[in-house]
Amino acid sequence: MVRQGTTGFVAGGARQGRGTGSSNYLKSFYLDPSRPAGWNNTVFPNVSMPNVLWELQGVQRAELAAAKPGEEAHVEKLYLASRASCPRSSTMKPRAI
Repeated sequence: MVRQGTTGFVAGGARQGRGTGSSNYLKSFYLDPSRPAGWNNTVFPNVSMPNVLWELQGVQRAELAAAKPGEEAHVEKLYLASRASCPRSSTMKPRAI
């Protein structure tokens, strides 16, 4: 098992806290117009990857904490700005083959 910093990122599929590192990462994207891809991530800030699951997850926005003088504001929490635009897989019925 490999652990990195305090992000909860865990390799090997082990459960850490609320989920695996990869699921935490994928659920931590938020809309950020200042980034080239239009998205940012709380687990891996300034990541270049776009949020590939936004249609399933919905659009999250960040609420920033007040910054101290000389420091950048950090993400305090994420909130759902708009719901998913396509049905969740749990509501879809399997089709006969």
